[in-house]
Amino acid sequence: MVEAPCGKFSAHARTEPAAFRPAWPGCRESLGSQLPGSAEGSSRLREPGVKNALLLAATLLAIWLLWSGHYTPLLLTLGALSVLAITVLSHRMETDDEEGQLLVLVPRLVVYLPWLFRRIARTNIDISRRILAPSLPIKPQMVRVKARQKTDLGRVIFANSLTLTPGTVTADMDGDDILVHALTRENVEALGRARMNKKVARVIEGQSGPEVQR
Repeated sequence: MVEAPCGKFSAHARTEPAAFRPAWPGCRESLGSQLPGSAEGSSRLREPGVKNALLLAATLLAIWLLWSGHYTPLLLTLGALSVLAITVLSHRMETDDEEGQLLVLVPRLVVYLPWLFRRIARTNIDISRRILAPSLPIKPQMVRVKARQKTDLGRVIFANSLTLTPGTVTADMDGDDILVHALTRENVEALGRARMNKKVARVIEGQSGPEVQR
């Protein structure tokens, strides 16, 4: 069998899965954490995973204790086993990332949601005025907005915030490109100022930037 270069399959790899081997000793060092057997890569990848798993377990346990209301030894044992099973499964499936941690997300939402509700209230008044006074102009149009968020969670929160705000509806999202239906010229100008875009990026994701007041 002819050995293949680093990261390549040999000519017999189709019939011999074990043929995927480094061609020289230094290949493993050059790949580092990309190889399953790399201790360096394993420790680096698992450390944040363990932290997130513990956060998930603590969150689930707190919710269970809050909602259960029954603290007999049997029920406490069953609750602990349930939390342990869900945590282990989530950890093995690698779904216990930071985006899914309530302990991380809730404090950020506590800061963001009051700002969003104030914005919804103001736009509600504006749209109501336009409904009651037909002379006030509307100019429906589709606008493409570039999301500033780096994570899927941040972009989803931004897109849903646009839909919750009267006058704008998220019609489509492809990566960081969001298609928005805007009802008025003021809605389009607000999208251009990107206050909500910046607010979600700063509060939810912790990106640096100036405070958005309105």
